[in-house]
Amino acid sequence: MSRTNWKNVERSAASLFGLTRFPANMGGRLDFGPRHPKHAPFVGQVKNPKRQPLNVLTKLAEEMDEIAAKERKSYSASDLDDREHFGVVVVKLSNKRPTPKLVVFTEDTWLRIRAMLPFDWESGLPKREEHDGQEDKPESEQAS
Repeated sequence: MSRTNWKNVERSAASLFGLTRFPANMGGRLDFGPRHPKHAPFVGQVKNPKRQPLNVLTKLAEEMDEIAAKERKSYSASDLDDREHFGVVVVKLSNKRPTPKLVVFTEDTWLRIRAMLPFDWESGLPKREEHDGQEDKPESEQAS
């Protein structure tokens, strides 16, 4: 694969999370991550192999979790408002035909993301938010 195409894969993967690719000399083990505490709380690495053994993917996902935990601690609490950071690995197989990107993370990361989603996993329905009893009134009638 040409070097330009590989950079495009990294850029595309970072954009999935609303982030930008780190230049090769800035990210260390990361290909993308937040540059500011207000950015999306994901750190990740992109792989574009012809083959990727599952044990290698598992090790990378665990490493991204460790880096995410360190990244979380690197910001002051006031900057973050207690936001978590999540480690991900994005894999796009290098192939002659188009292949989809796969987003890989550990079970622990999934459970932390899942807990933040507005969905009740028991009932299969969206979570109802409490709105101080004003949820049924039109906006024009709700007190400011």
